[in-house]
Amino acid sequence: VRLALYNLQGQKIKELVNEMKTAGAHTVVWNGLDDSGQLAGSGIYMLRMNAGEFQSSRWITLLR
Repeated sequence: VRLALYNLQGQKIKELVNEMKTAGAHTVVWNGLDDSGQLAGSGIYMLRMNAGEFQSSRWITLLR
């Protein structure tokens, strides 16, 4: 499973998960930091998940 956040320019902001997971429901919490440890700014981000051949994308909004 790979779960990552991208900004509107398509740049990867944060990789939340990149590991094997068992089937079923899982929870991930984003602390608002990017991959370099800096606070991500308020705005719209794309959350993209890839798991095998399954792919899903969602838009999320971060408000500070």
